[in-house]
Formats: sequence, C-alpha cells, structure tokens
Amino acid sequence: RVAENSSFGTDHGRGGSMFVMGGSERGNVLGEMPVIETGILVGPGDVPVVTDYRDVLRPILIRHGAGRAMGKIFPEN
Repeated sequence: RVAENSSFGTDHGRGGSMFVMGGSERGNVLGEMPVIETGILVGPGDVPVVTDYRDVLRPILIRHGAGRAMGKIFPEN
C-alpha cells in the first residue's frame, strides 16, 4: 500500500513481491512492476495485483502431490 491508513501506517495492502527458490527453479524475473500513479491505485491506496499468488503456488503444490486438495487449499477456485 502506498497511501497511509488512519494510524499513519501502510497496513498490508495488496501488491507485493514473491521469491520462489529451489534446485529446479531457473533464475528469472517474472511479471512487471506497475508505474505507481494515483489513477491505478485500488481501494484505499493499494498497488494493483499483477500476478495472483495462487497462479504461482498452484503448480508448485501440484508438483508436490497436493493436486486433489486444491479445492481445500484455495476454496474460492
């Protein structure tokens, strides 16, 4: 979050970064950082989500055998 909340903090917001590490992962940077402008902020000053974290975690969890549990892990999908 780029805007202050009522207690002069930044709370948790929505946008962020994620690091995926492991022996089979190739070094790379994925996604884009949006230009921070007032017109693109969501709600009370949140950076918009460019890549849904579930899209990153889902294939990793499936690869580790959690395929049948996806409905419980991510119930909204």
